[in-house]
Amino acid sequence: MRTPAFAITAIAATLLTRGAAADPSAPSDDPQPTSGVPLLVTGAALSGIGAVNLATSGICKVSALIPDKSTENVCFDASLVLGGTLIAVGVPLLIVGLGQRSRYKDWLGRHVVVAGLSLAPVPGGGAIGWRASF
Repeated sequence: MRTPAFAITAIAATLLTRGAAADPSAPSDDPQPTSGVPLLVTGAALSGIGAVNLATSGICKVSALIPDKSTENVCFDASLVLGGTLIAVGVPLLIVGLGQRSRYKDWLGRHVVVAGLSLAPVPGGGAIGWRASF
């Protein structure tokens, strides 16, 4: 029962992509760029952890928690170095990820057929959708 629906979906997807290749207005040598999402997620996570580390570094200076001065200074210095390093690595990842995301959205705007395709989980399987306007 599901085999005909899958076959119809596969044929429709094949025809849609074949129609996009035959479209003279679509650029033929325009490869799909990366979406930038992995870099954005990694950069946001590293920057967030670094910011929290810097914000909580003052806890190391509370003498009720750490009575030994030498340990207090090591804790404070380590928090500043680790937090600063994480932010120094995370912010460039965010910047590069935003650039890649911008290029991906520009590419997606030029490839309307791909932009209209969507996948969605449904009970018992998945669904493919295609949105178009005219």
